[in-house]
Amino acid sequence: MQANGNLVVGTGYGLYSAARLARTYPVAAGIVAAAASFYAYRNRARFTADTRANLARLGTEALKVLTEPYGQYELHKPGWTQAERGTAGDDVLSQVARLLAARPCR
Repeated sequence: MQANGNLVVGTGYGLYSAARLARTYPVAAGIVAAAASFYAYRNRARFTADTRANLARLGTEALKVLTEPYGQYELHKPGWTQAERGTAGDDVLSQVARLLAARPCR
């Protein structure tokens, strides 16, 4: 029982570390994923249908994890660009900034 628990915990830490490395080095992670995909394609006759389905699901999830930072960047890029340029908006932060800018200094 303890060995199985340690195996599950070790696998979790290993997957977490692999995900951190993949986010840090996305090009290297892409190369490793391409090599693993090429190996799986070349040896597809050795895998059962269930194994192929699990590998496809793993590839899909890995792709989601690796592309998430780029999606977040594209989502927030316009807001950061406007903030860098000082474009006034209708949000609370812009309203407070206008109020403070119009207030005379003592």
